[in-house]
Amino acid sequence: MVNATDETSSTDGKSLCTKLLMNTIKRDNSSLEAAYELTGLPLFHSSHQFQSVSMSGSRVLEKTGNTCTKSTPLNKYLSRPEKEKCSWYQFICNKGKVPVIAGNSTKAVWPFSEEHSRTILILHWPDRRKLDDIRGTNTWTEVMNTFVES
Repeated sequence: MVNATDETSSTDGKSLCTKLLMNTIKRDNSSLEAAYELTGLPLFHSSHQFQSVSMSGSRVLEKTGNTCTKSTPLNKYLSRPEKEKCSWYQFICNKGKVPVIAGNSTKAVWPFSEEHSRTILILHWPDRRKLDDIRGTNTWTEVMNTFVES
């Protein structure tokens, strides 16, 4: 099949397979990239450490219903000493890591949406111990507007 030729389009099987693979993958890997992939070496090096922060609130549960993820960034933040007054974002940055926020709405929108307001307030509200510390009886958008004005 690879060496077969189509007389109507003057394309051989090899170029047809190459086109099929290139259109499937959408990009060509250089030989250097392929070598790094095969050896397992990193393609880059950074002087900073990164911390993935999930804003979706998902947790791994045991069969008993207890949370078995005790070392998530959120758990570490909530179990910090009482004297340590900072936002969740500051807490992660103070540990010398660059936060990489995933999940929920982190893209800014105007006017503020409930989801975006909740995400930003959870990240940047100073000295939070539980969600009621932030929201109270107001909507997330109302609290966000007050937070931005202050």
